[in-house]
Amino acid sequence: MTDAHGQHGSRKTRRDEHELLPAQGPPPGELPSISLPEAHKLAPWTPGYRAFPRPLHCHFHADYTMGMHRQEFTEVALVVSGRGRVRMADHLWTTGRGDLHVIPAGVAHGYTAIRNLNVYHVELPASFLQRHGPALHMLPGFSMLFTVEPYFRVQSGFRHGLKLAPQDHRHVVQLFRLLERESALPQKSSAFSLDTLGLHVLATLCRLYAEQFPHDDDLTALPRPTQAFAGVFRLVAERYQQKLSLTELAEAAHMHPSHFCRLFHRVMGITPMGYVIHHRVQVGRLLLSQTSRSVTDISHATGFYDTSHFCRTFARVMGMSPSEYRQSQPVADALASVWDVAPLSDPAPEQD
Repeated sequence: MTDAHGQHGSRKTRRDEHELLPAQGPPPGELPSISLPEAHKLAPWTPGYRAFPRPLHCHFHADYTMGMHRQEFTEVALVVSGRGRVRMADHLWTTGRGDLHVIPAGVAHGYTAIRNLNVYHVELPASFLQRHGPALHMLPGFSMLFTVEPYFRVQSGFRHGLKLAPQDHRHVVQLFRLLERESALPQKSSAFSLDTLGLHVLATLCRLYAEQFPHDDDLTALPRPTQAFAGVFRLVAERYQQKLSLTELAEAAHMHPSHFCRLFHRVMGITPMGYVIHHRVQVGRLLLSQTSRSVTDISHATGFYDTSHFCRTFARVMGMSPSEYRQSQPVADALASVWDVAPLSDPAPEQD
């Protein structure tokens, strides 16, 4: 029985098959840039990739070893027990019980078991991220765990990640087992539950990751590559209702504005001010679907100049007016708030 990658993940093989192969990707110094739009796009079909008719898929690998490979989906890997080594692009590190890391689509990676490396994998296809990406990016910790950390992990071997405490590890393993069980059911009976359970799992992981951050204004306890982005995300989350400038965002990152703008766009796939606009629009979208507040009230609550400015920007980002969006929501609950939304990208400029 083969696993999701088309190989026998738990099969005993010769020692030379256990060794991680060199990455078959760009030479050192030319590693691919990881950005939000790439995470939301479905890669061209390549022979050997498995089709994903389901919203997502979860499976368990015992004594897991896998040579270097790439995949068209974003992968969340949780070490249930044992120890092993993980290689992502040109960087190698040791992993063990409670470690959780995210591997973006298209990035070469592999595993070598040292001692009974047992791993759960959750595979997130592009269609799932396209539906729920903007709402997920509103969750504290999501952008750090799914975008910022993987970028620096590929580029420089940065390793911080999510290390689950024993009680959290037991809880997350139980959630992954539920996902695995739903993955084995016929599609018609499991697609909806997989989608909603998958959102619950991701929300739990983001919450646990965010809880690792300090709760005061001192971000120096964070690993250096993530300090700048954590400061910017916090500033936007706290002050999106107020006027924010590029200079203020750069100051939160402790960078020169031009350098900050280039790095932010390279990592996130969107400009800093575009990120602010999207955050405001997504807050407005949630208020439209979950409350009965007027469009005028929501425009003031989300930091736009006036109702006209909010409506124009909302239409450019979402492809419909605020009123049309509200009418398209049949149920004003948490599920409706994350259904069928546009991928995150810089808003198109207004036409004169």
